[in-house]
Amino acid sequence: MNLKLLISIIFIYSVQAFGANPSLDGFHKRFKFIRNDQGTVVAITDKSLSLNFSVWTYVDALKKELLNEQNEMKNKGNYFSDAKNILFEDGIFKKSNNSSNDNIFKTYMMDSLYGVEKLNINTIFNNSVLKEVISSYETKLKSLMMNLRLDVVAQLDDPKYFYTRNLGYQAVKFGLDLARKKLSTIPLLNAASDIIVKVEKLVRERRIYHQNMLLYYLDNFAPETLGLTKDEADRAFSSIYESRISAISYWESNQAQAQWLTYGTDAFYNGWRMANRTLLINQQRYGEIGERLTHAFNDVTLNDKKVIINLFDQQSMIQWYPSVAYDYTRPNFVKRRRELHRLVQVGMSFITIPAFFKDTITSYIESTYAKQRLTEGSLYAFFEAHQMDEMKNRMIRQTMNPFETIK
Repeated sequence: MNLKLLISIIFIYSVQAFGANPSLDGFHKRFKFIRNDQGTVVAITDKSLSLNFSVWTYVDALKKELLNEQNEMKNKGNYFSDAKNILFEDGIFKKSNNSSNDNIFKTYMMDSLYGVEKLNINTIFNNSVLKEVISSYETKLKSLMMNLRLDVVAQLDDPKYFYTRNLGYQAVKFGLDLARKKLSTIPLLNAASDIIVKVEKLVRERRIYHQNMLLYYLDNFAPETLGLTKDEADRAFSSIYESRISAISYWESNQAQAQWLTYGTDAFYNGWRMANRTLLINQQRYGEIGERLTHAFNDVTLNDKKVIINLFDQQSMIQWYPSVAYDYTRPNFVKRRRELHRLVQVGMSFITIPAFFKDTITSYIESTYAKQRLTEGSLYAFFEAHQMDEMKNRMIRQTMNPFETIK
């Protein structure tokens, strides 16, 4: 076995290169313990998670992004060739036996970008009926979110806390039904649908990102160092993983309740073992195996470039090797690729594409960044603990979440 890989697996975190004494300043600045009358920690909140949000934060960010991209398309002569190189750099759609479909996938993705170029952004976003639909949706979403405090990242004393508060889908259904009734043109309906679905998802995903930050600290520091007992730390693990149980997974919820002290740690360290196995299976892809940064991330050399790989999330649904979370030689590459994928998604709403290809491209794009950017919360915490401000700021920008409020 590759010696560096063996070291990476045996030594859980080899962080000497980043400083021997990681700081808890960020942890104490962000997380707050809620105690009962007996002094036991019953909840952990995140002070950087705002309790208030506005749907218009996303609307304004999306409008600004689209206008900026249109300006780049107009003024940068090699915009589309650069975009094509970034989107298909790793040879995606080249290895399939169905080369005809591969070319069609590429064509439709690029056509979607050309579609963005032709959109009348101001006309779409200034439509009074669209604004009415968005405002009604915001009211509904906020009323449902009141039942689930957005700043709670772990509820240690309630094994069903998150499971019984999974209500966001009700607001999405309300918003989509209203949009279909009120909006008569396809561009406006597509714009409203995108906003309605994405806003609920992004608001909910902030918690997951911050929970992954907390997982880093729970795993790397002794409970008493954080101000917790071992049982409190174990319950925090369990609450985080309980929050990820889907609304239809009744039996999984029951299992979490029955095994509350060990449910979370069992899930976390099972993920650790799977990550180690992933690194072992893929070791031949990498010139060197570097430092293990967190339970989910490792420094490696790939094609003579130093990168950080994500051992929890594969590159895409058709690329089963670890995804690249950061390229040291091209610091903006991952972020830019995600931006382009997002633009393709927007553009597909405004051009005619057969349902099979549209659904497949949508699934592919989601598989390239949806989970990956949330797992990166632990990587943010690593850089925060090691006081690497520029790196942690890059991680935040890669989330592509306008509701993210941490600095």
